[in-house]
Amino acid sequence: MILYDNGFIKLEYEPSTDILYVRAPDVHEYDLLQIYQAFNIFIEAVTNYDIKKCILDTSETDMNVSDEDHRIVMRHLGNGLMATRLQKLVRIATKDVARESGVKKYVKQVYDEVKPAGTFKNFPDKDAAIKWLTAN
Repeated sequence: MILYDNGFIKLEYEPSTDILYVRAPDVHEYDLLQIYQAFNIFIEAVTNYDIKKCILDTSETDMNVSDEDHRIVMRHLGNGLMATRLQKLVRIATKDVARESGVKKYVKQVYDEVKPAGTFKNFPDKDAAIKWLTAN
């Protein structure tokens, strides 16, 4: 079931597994306000539908922002999700080794600052993510 799709961000919910699938938007300096709005829609959906498991698919996302802006955006998302009952967040990684190294560093920084209650993991593909999310 598609909860939201404006061509920039897409949220699909599967009630039988209680998994929200989010296709992450491209992130560019000139789109930062739109990124914040998109993540607010994402956070609102997690809250309103009481989502416990989520896949954030960044595998095809183009990232073109400064390191500081990237960290700020991640912190915004982390803080917003902290106010929800989300238990498991999975990120589908890109094939870009350098980018993934940076993401790993930022995730650790955000986790150290935000201290979320839920679990976060990176996976190489959607099938592996779903398998982990649906395992007891």
